[in-house]
Amino acid sequence: MSDYEYEQLQAQAAKIANLEAMMDTAANRNDRLREECHNLRYEHQSEIINYLEESGPELPGIHDA
Repeated sequence: MSDYEYEQLQAQAAKIANLEAMMDTAANRNDRLREECHNLRYEHQSEIINYLEESGPELPGIHDA
């Protein structure tokens, strides 16, 4: 293997290592966002349920058939 080929392989290995690090960062960010979303849903669950159970204003003509 020539020096040039060896340098090319080293450069490719460095690119792969960088891509793997970026993928790990993205996965960690996704995990944190998923956890934060879950926590927000849990914190506001009763508010959401109350909102969904409230009867809203009647819309004109909605029951006219």
